[in-house]
Amino acid sequence: MVYCSLNLSLAALEVLVHMRAEDLPADYVAQILSAEDLKQESITAAELPFDWRHPRRRSHLAGMGDTWLVERRCAILTVPSIVIPEETNVLVNPQHPDSQRITARIARSFQFDARLLHAGAGSRI
Repeated sequence: MVYCSLNLSLAALEVLVHMRAEDLPADYVAQILSAEDLKQESITAAELPFDWRHPRRRSHLAGMGDTWLVERRCAILTVPSIVIPEETNVLVNPQHPDSQRITARIARSFQFDARLLHAGAGSRI
């Protein structure tokens, strides 16, 4: 499964909550994907359990994604972000035949702003 976001800022936050700063590769690349006219499914926050963001629900949510992946109903599934529930992540099923129609339009080097990597050291919000 390929994890994407509808915007670059959410993609960066999703990476930061899952990796330690010292483990981030120096050669990150940001890509804009195009998936026009592809069938897709969506899961909204309203369709999820009321406590879907709680850590104990992670395996349940992963199971939903795994089921979607195995069933190959479509190439794209949009889901709410656990990090920012009002924002949307996009899951791509590379095993679905339509995934071959997804193209990268723009690719560029991406570096995380150093302030994001040291957010606890004297930062102000």
